[in-house]
Amino acid sequence: MSPLLPYIPSAQEAEEEEKRIALQLASRKTEHARLVERVNQAFHNLRTESEIEEDLALAERSLQEIECNRAALTLALQILQDLSREQQEVLAPQLNSAVESRFLRLCRRGYDEVKIDPDFQVWVREAGTGAVRAAESLSRGTQDQLYFALRFGLIDLVSAEEEPCPCLLDEPFAAYDRERIEEAFQILEEEGRRRRLLLFTCREDVRDLAGKYGAHIIRMTNDE
Repeated sequence: MSPLLPYIPSAQEAEEEEKRIALQLASRKTEHARLVERVNQAFHNLRTESEIEEDLALAERSLQEIECNRAALTLALQILQDLSREQQEVLAPQLNSAVESRFLRLCRRGYDEVKIDPDFQVWVREAGTGAVRAAESLSRGTQDQLYFALRFGLIDLVSAEEEPCPCLLDEPFAAYDRERIEEAFQILEEEGRRRRLLLFTCREDVRDLAGKYGAHIIRMTNDE
């Protein structure tokens, strides 16, 4: 029998390999049944009994190897799924806290809670009514605020405190009014103390506000 796989594949690789091996297993079982039938009908065949037994032994060995690999892949897939779920359960609360602290400042008290579940589905609770709404059902402007906060929350998770990851923002305030932009820049000012920020915009009001916060402004012409 061949050894188990020398590495733990990704979930997608494991699923694809399991499907491939399942097809091979079915094919080997068919071949096994065919060889058994040939043994039963050996007196009609010119091949010797020893040759048939050798083919049967090879088919049995191949079948055992495939079943062994399939068991290994099934186990690897289960381990990956369990590890992924454990990681989600650890990361979701951390991301929840990082996003909520920023989003509640942007939404002007329209919402009082953000909830990110272990499957990373995002929900918000309306202030006053207490209604819980999925991110997809929010207005475009509120979605932009939520994703603005989510972006920095994700950066917190993937970068170390001693070596913070930079952030590139490409026209992030398309659906923001003046008041929301000013609130967002207060967050950007804080983020800028921790990491390098690159903000691209064609709006003059955003450019002017960035200048007030001490940003280094580079004007790009059509030729650049």
